Amino acid sequence: MTILKTKPSHVFAEYIKKPERFADFANLVLFGGEEIIKQELLYPWDTDSSTVLHDSNVIESVERRRDNMMLAEIDGMSVLIAIEHQQRIDYSMCKRVLTYDHATYNQQFNLCDISKRQSLHPIPVVTIVIYTGEAYWIKPKTFKDRMFIPEVIDDKINDWNGNIMDMKEMDTVKLRCSDNEKVVMAVQRFYAWDKDISSVADMTLSKEEAIVVSTLIRVEELIDYIEKEEKEEINMCTAIREFRAEGEKIGENRGIKIGEERGIGIGVKLGEDRGIKIGIGKGEKSGSIKTLVDLLKLKLGKLSPNIEIEIGRSTDEQLNQLKARIFSIEKEDDILDALK
Repeated sequence: MTILKTKPSHVFAEYIKKPERFADFANLVLFGGEEIIKQELLYPWDTDSSTVLHDSNVIESVERRRDNMMLAEIDGMSVLIAIEHQQRIDYSMCKRVLTYDHATYNQQFNLCDISKRQSLHPIPVVTIVIYTGEAYWIKPKTFKDRMFIPEVIDDKINDWNGNIMDMKEMDTVKLRCSDNEKVVMAVQRFYAWDKDISSVADMTLSKEEAIVVSTLIRVEELIDYIEKEEKEEINMCTAIREFRAEGEKIGENRGIKIGEERGIGIGVKLGEDRGIKIGIGKGEKSGSIKTLVDLLKLKLGKLSPNIEIEIGRSTDEQLNQLKARIFSIEKEDDILDALK
C-alpha cells in the first residue's frame, strides 16, 4: 500500500505549477473568469518569503513559505500572485494572509539597496486561498469579518482580503483550462456523491488528475490503487469498482482465516458477512457449539449460563436453525426462538 507522506497542499502546489493552471485559477478567483492574467506572462517566483524585521531595539526573523507564487505582468506592470491551498476551515486565515503579504513586502524592502529604499515602489502582492475541505467555508473571508466595529468608524479600519474561494462553489463554466475543469468537477461530484458508482461512470481523469482529486478528498486507499495503475487515463467508476472488489476480497480472506482459527469469521468492511459465514462452516470441525457461543457473545456482549446450557443441549437440526438466523439475533430471546 502506498504510504501518503505528503500533504494535499503539496500535491496541489505541484499541480498548479503549470502556468495555464495557475493563471486559470487566479483569473477565476480575482476576475470571475475573465482572462486578465495571461499564462505566457507568468514567471516562477521564489516561494520563500522569510524575512527579517528591524525595529529600534529588536531584530526578528520571520519564516514564511508560500505554496505557489508567480510574477505576473498585467497592463505592462508587475504583480506578485500567490496561491495557497487550505484543507480545513481556519478562522485565522485572513490574518495569516496578512502576515504572508507583509513578509513579502518586507523582503522586497530588505533586498533593496539602502540608498534607494526611500524611493522604493514595492511590487504589489495578491494572495489567493483555494479551500478544498468537505464543510462549506462561509466566513470569515476578510480580516474585518473577525471584528466588531462601530459603524461610524468602519470605513476607517484597514482590511485585508483573503481572496478565499471554496472549490465546491467554483463555477466550472468560467474555467478555461480543461485540467482544472476536470479536477474541480471531480472534487465537487465526490463531495456530493451518493455512493452509487453509476453516477461517476462518465468521470475519466488523467492519472495525475486522479491522484490530485483523491488526495484533496483524502481517500488514501484509492490513491494506492491509482498509483499501481499502468494506464495514463483512469475511469473513476472502474477504479472504485475494482478498488471495492479488492477490498472485499481482502476482507473475505481475512474473515476465513480468523474463522478457521476461532470458529468465528470476522471479515473487514465489505467482506465481513461473507467471512463470518465461511468461518462458521470451517469452524464446525472443532465444535459448532463453541463456535456459535463465541459468535453470539461477540454479537451480544455476553450470554447467560442458561442460554449456553440450552445451546449445548440442542440437536444438529436446532443448531442449523440457529446458524441460519445468526445475523438477525439481537437478544437472548431470539436465540430461544431459533432453537424451538
